[in-house]
Amino acid sequence: METQTTAETMIAEAEIPAPPAQPSATKRPQGKSRRMKLMERRGCFGELPPEVTISRATSLEDLCEAYQLVHDNYIQKGYISPHPSGLRIRSYETASETATFIAKANGRIIGVTSGVIDSDDLGVPADKAFKTEIDDLRLQGYKVCEGTNWVIAPEYRSTNVMPELMRVCFAYSIAQGCNGMLATVSPNHGHFYEMLCFDQVGSERSSSPDIDDPVVLQLNSYDEFYRRWRAVQPDEVSDDEVVTSFFIADNPYYKRVQEWSRIAEAEFMKPAFLHELFVKQSNFLNECSDKEYTIIRRRWGERFMWHVWGDGVRRKLALTA
Repeated sequence: METQTTAETMIAEAEIPAPPAQPSATKRPQGKSRRMKLMERRGCFGELPPEVTISRATSLEDLCEAYQLVHDNYIQKGYISPHPSGLRIRSYETASETATFIAKANGRIIGVTSGVIDSDDLGVPADKAFKTEIDDLRLQGYKVCEGTNWVIAPEYRSTNVMPELMRVCFAYSIAQGCNGMLATVSPNHGHFYEMLCFDQVGSERSSSPDIDDPVVLQLNSYDEFYRRWRAVQPDEVSDDEVVTSFFIADNPYYKRVQEWSRIAEAEFMKPAFLHELFVKQSNFLNECSDKEYTIIRRRWGERFMWHVWGDGVRRKLALTA
């Protein structure tokens, strides 16, 4: 399959208006669905509230505030147990290519999502419940990004904040050479994701063996997404026209995510920054599993790890000897 070629082409083409659509033998839908009209009335796919801005969290302050918001929200929902640091940090957050995007209103973070790029060593969070299905996608040639850490403050849930965070995550995944996006969602949200060109992969199951949290795995194949964009006819009014214009043709984030990536990569080259986030603030390096530590040490490099953690490296080596 040639998904990689198409995905790479999109980053150059998606910022310009869609070219004239080719005549289609398939009759195109006319008018928006009731579900789309309802979503638009709730603010989806429209303008952000004027006080809200979208960016990537690259500073220590923004990352800690974002991970604290995720931690507190997930505690309330019973997804995780409280951590003494008050932060939710996993091995994925130690990778500079994991991008945490935030929505801010009046200086306060009111929305979060993290885009985790699939890798041979860390994989993606959904591997925990859907590894067989995701391995099959990898064999088919998919390089996926998983949207995770979804949190929206209650007062902004009936606005465009969540779709906007999805849009910036989509742009980031394209910049990273991905050709598909994954999401693990409640079965009750399947219709919403179907409207966004996601298809269910595999069966329903719990996201964790520790809690009863039924989820399904959803995949947006960018080849199919791109095909649906190209099939939209001039002056068409339909769900596809709204969704593909929002995510592809009118997406304002393609260039911004690349600049944010350069800033994040520069920060992740500073031992003091990593020490503050993964040692002082969260104690993650001390608490992570031996497998996770080995992966992180290999990624950062032995000498760099010593600069980040100092005597902690010696203690870790003594424990694993």
